Amino acid sequence: LVHGQLLFQKGSPKDACLMVLRGAFRLQEGAAGQGGRVFSAGEITGEIALAQDPAISSEVWPADALIDDECDLLEVGRVDVAAAVRSTFEEHLATVSRSVPLQTLEQAAVALRTNSRDRRTLQELAMLSDILGCFKDFARLDPDFRTELAQLLYALDMEQGKVLTAQEAPRGFVCVLEGSVDIMAPQEAGRELVML
Repeated sequence: LVHGQLLFQKGSPKDACLMVLRGAFRLQEGAAGQGGRVFSAGEITGEIALAQDPAISSEVWPADALIDDECDLLEVGRVDVAAAVRSTFEEHLATVSRSVPLQTLEQAAVALRTNSRDRRTLQELAMLSDILGCFKDFARLDPDFRTELAQLLYALDMEQGKVLTAQEAPRGFVCVLEGSVDIMAPQEAGRELVML
């Protein structure tokens, strides 16, 4: 992209993350060529678009963007990320489906929902550990450590509108099995922005 080239116009849908690989571009403020936020090599903007559901929230670019210096950009679109996530999920699901009988998965779901973590049987822990072992990231772990992780797993049914965790609270890994989760972040103006 060359100096002065329009990258996008004010009000265009913010549906991609942009990373500046070389050069710079400017979000215009005021008269053309005057002021505004400059994004230089190594900087990223628009990343919130990757997490947003366009059916819930559709952000737009707040200003025109012009290329300041000859510029190379990496653009990652929401559709690209969604396809990658879907592909990864389907790959993991296929791995588990090939490795774990459906009856075992059903028993694991029951164990996660009905037994408190401190009341699980050794058989339930072994079953959960074996399921974790189907995933390459967990398969490399020592079996005893995987069993400890299995002890920490639990299912949580949440009502609509209930807060799962607050910004200051320690976080763990959460896998959403049904429904959806909205992630809210404070904005400078005090309003909240739906991220997912």
